[in-house]
Amino acid sequence: LTPLVMTWMLAGRTEPGLWRQPFLVIGSLGVLWLAAWFVLLRDSDFTTPSTNAPEPGAARTGGDAPSDGEGSFWRVIFTRRFAVLVVIVACINTCWQIIRAWLPKFLQEGRGYEESAALYFNSFYYIATDVGCLGAGAMSLWLVKRGFTVHGSRAFVYGCCAALTALTVVVAFLPKGWLLLGLFLVVGAGALGLFPCYYSFTQELSTRHQGKVTGLLGTVAWASSSPFQKLFGWTVDRTHSFDQGMALAGVLPIIAFLFLWLCWEPRQDKPKSIP
Repeated sequence: LTPLVMTWMLAGRTEPGLWRQPFLVIGSLGVLWLAAWFVLLRDSDFTTPSTNAPEPGAARTGGDAPSDGEGSFWRVIFTRRFAVLVVIVACINTCWQIIRAWLPKFLQEGRGYEESAALYFNSFYYIATDVGCLGAGAMSLWLVKRGFTVHGSRAFVYGCCAALTALTVVVAFLPKGWLLLGLFLVVGAGALGLFPCYYSFTQELSTRHQGKVTGLLGTVAWASSSPFQKLFGWTVDRTHSFDQGMALAGVLPIIAFLFLWLCWEPRQDKPKSIP
């Protein structure tokens, strides 16, 4: 809804500092959602499974579920799996942030769309990303119910989403038109669909240290994304085109998929029986 709010409040107006008003409106909506979130929370949302119980789905993961004897946090992060996750989160976050941040300029300056049209399209783009995010989880669950291993279903869905983001290579050669916009919607669905897969992979790494693992990887994600944003801007200044940067950004999740496929280390831990 944010692009629509911006359009509604800023269309045809050029007063200095006007951008603050949409920020206040959108921020206020966030405060209302925060209040609703606290109302909806229940004590059961904070319960954790017994450490003596086997991991959910452990019998079907082919040894991919984290074990109860994970040891220290340092032992967890100095593993091949963690190294793979560093590559994955750096690539998918950079891809998501570059496409999200530069899409309006790509449409306006790169393809000649008016600002209002670009903002309206942004709303459709974010709807497409929501569909991709929910669809990735639904597809993984569907595959598991039909006999795929848990990790295998996650990896397959991740690969499909990575292939969708790589369509930016095609987008870079398309002129202004419906095909260009349609492919961007598909790219957006793939770009956000990568994230539920990634967060599922972190659960295969550790349950006991889940918060610290995702927090550290989140730091890696943002530290790696910033230099690529500067590189993208440098490329635009040099080539006077957004095409090359967009194409390369969409390929990054494919690179991460190769690391996942080649380097993810299988575990031989067996689930413990319940006494």
